[in-house]
Amino acid sequence: MIVVGSCKARHAVRLKLGKTAITVGLYAVFVWALFGNTSIGFLSTLPSRKVANLQLTSMRVPPAEFVRSSDQDELLRRRSLINFAVGGLLSGAVAYPNVAVGSPSSESTRVNDLIEAVDVFAVTDMDGSPMLEPDPSGKLVGRFWLDQAAAVERLAKFKEAAAEAGDVKSMEVRQIPLSEVYLQLIVGGNEAQLGGQLRIEPLPREVRNAQQILAGAYLGPSGTVPLFFCSTLVLESRGISFVPAFLREKDLLETLKKAGGTGARTEITTLQNVAEKLGEQAKSGTDVGSAPQLRVVSDIGKIQNGVQASKL
Repeated sequence: MIVVGSCKARHAVRLKLGKTAITVGLYAVFVWALFGNTSIGFLSTLPSRKVANLQLTSMRVPPAEFVRSSDQDELLRRRSLINFAVGGLLSGAVAYPNVAVGSPSSESTRVNDLIEAVDVFAVTDMDGSPMLEPDPSGKLVGRFWLDQAAAVERLAKFKEAAAEAGDVKSMEVRQIPLSEVYLQLIVGGNEAQLGGQLRIEPLPREVRNAQQILAGAYLGPSGTVPLFFCSTLVLESRGISFVPAFLREKDLLETLKKAGGTGARTEITTLQNVAEKLGEQAKSGTDVGSAPQLRVVSDIGKIQNGVQASKL
């Protein structure tokens, strides 16, 4: 027997990004299954391009007698918190990163420049609400994968878990620009108000590669994304010089080889660390000048097509 609990809260918030109005909905569903206390839910409608679509069974809300009173109280508490978050977004009462969008020195501009070429993948329902699941500590987490195949694989696991609940619901993998969710939802999202945490899922192999290079030194908490770069490798694109920071070590090594940088040293940082420092510089009014800045490169093909090395 599988006992399922569900709590839902939805709303749509329109954000103006450039000339596009993007609808962001807050939506949470929680599922407790017999094996491993599997929990599945949904959070935040997101704009995206569809990558894959599978028909999945959804979670069934059980009769009230199958939900313990303590569980029912928790569900009602979460519903109240999420409704508060929705109201706060509309009224401006909920504090999200307070930056002047579009200003060259703003936090959003600097961070978005860093990650503008990065897309992530989320498992969502047909309305674009990402699924929530518990991490090893039991915290409900919504994940944005850097690897599309990993997101599709997780979709199959959600399908299996949802099938045990007995209902059918359509879900899919959606491709989302990281810049559209990073500051406002991943960094600035309030877990208590949203009912869970949104985080990036790093590439496991690259986490291991980074830890090996760092001789086992601590990289960061769950969701920390390692970046591989060489400070002497400077590329140029559309007249802008930048230091490429790769999500995959092999992409850095291949680029160095093509640029004639044999023996160049691989350096490690993290996406979170760089973004945090950019935010601090913006808030303090620090001018980074004309020095080439780090830019995350998710696809080496973008280096091979139209981007050339200007310095090594």
